[in-house]
Amino acid sequence: YNTGPWTIGTYYQYASNEGSPIIARDDRLSALEVGASYRFTTKLRLYGAWYRFDFDDDDRSASGLSDVGDVFVLGLRVTV
Repeated sequence: YNTGPWTIGTYYQYASNEGSPIIARDDRLSALEVGASYRFTTKLRLYGAWYRFDFDDDDRSASGLSDVGDVFVLGLRVTV
């Protein structure tokens, strides 16, 4: 969504796929992102976003491959 100097957006993604064929469960990924930016001028923009992911591997012995996490991004874009 864009109004005046503000831009705001979001998306959600869900995906699954057969991981190990000998295990009945599937690999699964769920991700959500929400972000916004504010344009001060055509050459200066402040932006930020939050990204949340949840990955579940069907193989429980692969403990390092089952993760949930958050990523925060904050930035300033300057164009000369």
